[in-house]
This record gives sequence, C-alpha cells and structure tokens, in this order.
Amino acid sequence: MTINPSPKTPRELSIEKGKDIVIGLIVFLVLLEAAGLFIKIRIGEEISIIDAVRITFKIILCVYFYKGHNWAKTLLAFFTGIGTIIYTAALFRAIAASVTSLSYFAAILLMVVATAISVYFLIFSADVDEFLNSQKV
Repeated sequence: MTINPSPKTPRELSIEKGKDIVIGLIVFLVLLEAAGLFIKIRIGEEISIIDAVRITFKIILCVYFYKGHNWAKTLLAFFTGIGTIIYTAALFRAIAASVTSLSYFAAILLMVVATAISVYFLIFSADVDEFLNSQKV
C-alpha cells in the first residue's frame, strides 16, 4: 500500500470533474443530434441542408467548447435551449393531435428532458467553468 505524497487540491479535483462533465456533455449533445435525425427520419420527414449545417455548427462549437472558449459554451447553451423549446412545442403538438403513437410521444418527451438537462449543466455547472478557465492558462 502506497500513500500518495501530494493529494490533489479541491481546484484540481474540480477541474477533473469539469473535464468529465464537458466530455459527457459533448458526447450527449452529439447523440441528441443523432436522435433528433433518427426521429425525423422515422416520422417520414426529409433531412435538409439546414439539418446538416446545424449538426456541423454544433460539432464545431463542441470542439471550441472543449478547448475552453466561453463563447462556445454560451452558444451551445443558447441553441440547446432553443432546441428544448422546439421539442416542447412538438410535444404539445403530439398531445393536441392525439393520433400520434406512444413511442413518438415518449421519444419527444425524452428529448425535452435531455435537452433541459444539457442546458442546466451548460449554464450552472461550476466545475465546467473551472475546467474552461484551466484551459486558458
């Protein structure tokens, strides 16, 4: 049994936790885009140029987010928040139509919850901020 002579400071632990959250958020946001495309294909809609541009833009923002740019975090939070509003509107349309399948309703509800959780972590996580600040050094 070895004893670690230099334990990590709370800031170092926060930076490590922030890095894990950032990587998780990036993977989560890319998977959300893939799920949105899957739902779009499943209900019979076409994938447009706007979808391709949106996905490309989100991937570029994720790269800059990992590099520690606060503007990328702000834009990701903003666009993911807009996505939450769009998915909420789709959920209300599914409720109003009352002819949609239960699986479509559940998928849209899951997308609303997932985007809301992503926005929460993007805006309120101090560990993410600590990681972003450590990337600037």
